[in-house]
Amino acid sequence: MARVEEPKPAPPPPPPPVRVETPPTVPPANAGAAASLRADFDAQLQQRQYEQAWTTAGRMSAADGRPACAQARAANKRDVQDQIAAGNLREADRLLAVARRTIKDDADLTRFTQTIGDRRKVFSAERQALTLLLKGEYQQSIAVAEPLAKEKKASGRLFFYMACSHAGIALLSPEDAASQLKAARDLFAQADADAGLASAHARYISP
Repeated sequence: MARVEEPKPAPPPPPPPVRVETPPTVPPANAGAAASLRADFDAQLQQRQYEQAWTTAGRMSAADGRPACAQARAANKRDVQDQIAAGNLREADRLLAVARRTIKDDADLTRFTQTIGDRRKVFSAERQALTLLLKGEYQQSIAVAEPLAKEKKASGRLFFYMACSHAGIALLSPEDAASQLKAARDLFAQADADAGLASAHARYISP
């Protein structure tokens, strides 16, 4: 008896083609409007109008708007940092308020707030320490600056004012002059080059 061949199973159907999403493009009819929005956005960033730039980015197409929003956020945060570094704390506060309206749950904003608060404490201490130093109240001047130095938050100016105060005490207390002058030299070495006063007055506390 002839052997009957069993039919072979049909091969599985080919998988459906993978759909590749492409970013939406601005229709040719809107190309002019898109270019105008981009020009407005760039001008607003150049003029540091970050909130307006954010709004303009929201009117762009998805493909253009998402990176524009990220660019506006980054520029805003970078400007806050620059203003803090320059000591322009009022402007830093203003820019930080703008950032809070357009950026949510960002650790950098919390850090900026802390840094601005710390810088304000330092500036206040600098004014007090210098006033006391010029009045000849050397111990009180040191007492204002020293806590920030222990917290590693003191500025170069504060180290300089402390050094000058110790030098002043050395002049008034000959019996303690050696230790006071050593403290003055050690503190002067920690004064930053940008302290503003250090290089001009080094001879007053340097041996």
